[in-house]
Amino acid sequence: MPGRKKGPTRPKRMEERIEAYFDLCKNTPVEVSGKKEARLQKPPTMEGLCAYLGLSKKTLLKYLSGGYESADATERAAVADCLERAQDRLTAETLEGALLGRYDARICAMILNGMGYTGKETQQSGHLSVQWENVGAAELKQWAE
Repeated sequence: MPGRKKGPTRPKRMEERIEAYFDLCKNTPVEVSGKKEARLQKPPTMEGLCAYLGLSKKTLLKYLSGGYESADATERAAVADCLERAQDRLTAETLEGALLGRYDARICAMILNGMGYTGKETQQSGHLSVQWENVGAAELKQWAE
């Protein structure tokens, strides 16, 4: 019965498709409105990766956890590892884009929040207090330097 095309589930194929997605983003310039000569690369996103792989985000998250059907546990672990590296790369590119001013910091914060990073901002007696969650002490120390 013809149905929805399945995404790649073999580690090597998954890795090739992920790399092809990042290459597509790198080689697809986007014109920024208001700045005729400004060119940026297409920003890679988790949703864009899902669409490129032909997977729903729910399915991709299932692959990340190794929770899809496959007789080979080693293969499941390899696919999950491949997707974790892609997720780390998406996070890094989002953070770098925000830090370099390529992307709007508020949009990046929203995207990173969707990836599990959270930050709470509270205002107390005229001072801004930021509380980071899911960030290790080593990462905080690096930011402070």
